[in-house]
Amino acid sequence: MKGTAKDVTSRLVRLRLAVGSRSVELAVPTEIPLADLLPAILRHAGQDLADQGVEHEGWVLQRLGQPPLDENRTTAELGLADGETVHLRPRSAALPEVDFDDLVDGIASQMRSRRDRWNDRLTRWMLLAFAGFALALGWMTLAVAENPLLSTVLAGASAAGLLVAGGTLARAKSATVTGSVLGVFGVAYAMQCGWFLPAAIYPAAPPAMGLVCAAVLGMLLAVLALLSISDAALLFVGILLPGSLITVVLLVSAALSWRVDQAAAFGLALCVVAMSFVPTMSFRLAGLSLPALPSSADELDEDVEPVPHQTVVERSAVATQYLVTFNIALAVTEVVMFTAVVSAWQLWQAVLALVTAGLLLLRARSLEGAWSRWPVLIAGGYGAAVFWAWLLVGADPVLRLAVLFPVSLVLVLVLLLCARAMPGRRPKPYWGRAIDIVEGLVAVALIPLLLAVLDVYLLVRGLAG
Repeated sequence: MKGTAKDVTSRLVRLRLAVGSRSVELAVPTEIPLADLLPAILRHAGQDLADQGVEHEGWVLQRLGQPPLDENRTTAELGLADGETVHLRPRSAALPEVDFDDLVDGIASQMRSRRDRWNDRLTRWMLLAFAGFALALGWMTLAVAENPLLSTVLAGASAAGLLVAGGTLARAKSATVTGSVLGVFGVAYAMQCGWFLPAAIYPAAPPAMGLVCAAVLGMLLAVLALLSISDAALLFVGILLPGSLITVVLLVSAALSWRVDQAAAFGLALCVVAMSFVPTMSFRLAGLSLPALPSSADELDEDVEPVPHQTVVERSAVATQYLVTFNIALAVTEVVMFTAVVSAWQLWQAVLALVTAGLLLLRARSLEGAWSRWPVLIAGGYGAAVFWAWLLVGADPVLRLAVLFPVSLVLVLVLLLCARAMPGRRPKPYWGRAIDIVEGLVAVALIPLLLAVLDVYLLVRGLAG
């Protein structure tokens, strides 16, 4: 009980509120913005202050001799201390700032009040960044080593040590950020161990075997890191989704002896399929579930209990975080796959990249959140850009100026017109349905294009004689 009371007290700050010629003492939370606290503060201050605020553009809080406090920041961010006095003033009659009789003191005071001032939190992040840089240097040192057996042992031992250290810090010391940094580099060292492992056992092992072992060991350590550093679940789940897709691609391509562009085309198809399951996965991982639809009158009374408001709000926020994480992870994977697909500089590979990019751009319209939509748009735009690069490389110099350059100008004009006309205009329902049909057709078009890139048609033609 004492621990609970102490925890609650630690989240409160006691302020002395000066209202005209009188003062009021009150305790306010430290993690809530002033804008949300102000209505409650006005009620405790009395004298119908909330109604009086209509006459003078509302109220502000300020320290003596300083500008009004930023209402979008919390008391902790503003540095308000226990027992400090703040003045409640009309916004139109705020207390004037104190003039400085010492220029140096005035400059120092302004520097202390800057929001971008260096602080202990930034120092901690700086040291963590340098620690990560040192781990990266060690990783690169092992990467250029000429002894596969020694590199395998050192990388494996480093991965295990980083995992244990990260899990211990995250659980015992509540240092989730530090543990996450160690866990991520543990995954990197595990992948390096897998890369060197086949060469350590069999010096003539093909590179594909090293890639497969690297992916498998990396995913294994990512799962262990997820279990040991559970507070960083978003980070490691974001590693596991693209990592599992890449592992499947490497396994299948190694078994079928695919080229790099063929494996990347297959990976693009897997990413497109995975995108369809991202909303459902995010919903489930956040602990949300919809009740089953009743199939009879007796089931109408089942699962009718209301869900607490706070539970819905918190889990919805978690679901959104998972959705953003998955979309970013898939977008990064798609960018890599686009680059590998077009690296073959063949027609079918370039067309596949263009069609996949169009599908991503069409699917982005269903994402309401900006952070969820932007990764998909960027990946789709990158796919269209690599197709344009393929056109530039393969086209005749005269064709570039006679066709491609005018097409780019027309594209700019169309986009500018859309930017002018589309925002704020609600499209007709039949346009939405038409786009849905186009999206379905584009998705279906990926199948024959993928088969062409994988040389399935050539194989069938060869079997037919």
